Amino acid sequence: MRLAGLILLLFFSFSLSSEGVNIVRNVKVDGGHGIYRLTGEARLNGSQIYYNVEDGHNEIIQEKTLVFKDHHSEWQPFDMVINVPKDRLPENGSLLLTLYTKDKSSQAYSILLEKFTNREKLTR
Repeated sequence: MRLAGLILLLFFSFSLSSEGVNIVRNVKVDGGHGIYRLTGEARLNGSQIYYNVEDGHNEIIQEKTLVFKDHHSEWQPFDMVINVPKDRLPENGSLLLTLYTKDKSSQAYSILLEKFTNREKLTR
């Protein structure tokens, strides 16, 4: 049996912190085959939150900034869609989104978008 890909509906109820202050919580990821929707809440505390997408070896989507209307310390919802071209999806392996800030004590947090096993090349 060949698996063309695994569509994931993941719910993460976690907090990502920078300098002991939670910056992201209640992140939900759904989608598959290169189109992913992420929702959640972020508290910026004057910082920007950045993301990129990679497969563990190659950066698929270069650094981008999550855009918010305000930069208050209160929790703000976010809703983003990530489109990865079909020809950039891994044939075997995982597609990961990494969230981070550029604060001195910041850590990077990876979220699994999709895991591929023996995927045939899909065309758009």
